[in-house]
Amino acid sequence: MHSANPIDEAKRVMTICNACRYCEGFCAVFPAMELRRTFSAEDMKYMANLCHNCRACYYACQYAPPHEFDLNVSKTFSALRLETYKEFAGYELVKIFFNKNTAFMLLAFLLSLFFYFFSLYFL
Repeated sequence: MHSANPIDEAKRVMTICNACRYCEGFCAVFPAMELRRTFSAEDMKYMANLCHNCRACYYACQYAPPHEFDLNVSKTFSALRLETYKEFAGYELVKIFFNKNTAFMLLAFLLSLFFYFFSLYFL
């Protein structure tokens, strides 16, 4: 990725994709992209959530790595989706779980073991 900011990287990728339009029939992202000439942050968040990460555009893209443009729409939108999930999660506890996924999975595993053995012993 060329930019550390996922929104700026998504804008760069969509600007190049909008000029090429080879992938316009692959998923819902590309018809939404065609309606715009410039992309705002809200547009990028919307299009990132339209992407289902099927990677069909990546395999068909002539600007994918090792090309110098280094386009990977699915990877870029995946990083941006994670940022939007963190932004719109609502509760601070849920936002922490997005940042500390391993800790959340360990906690869920330990709680499930506790309830399993609790049900075996008391029920």
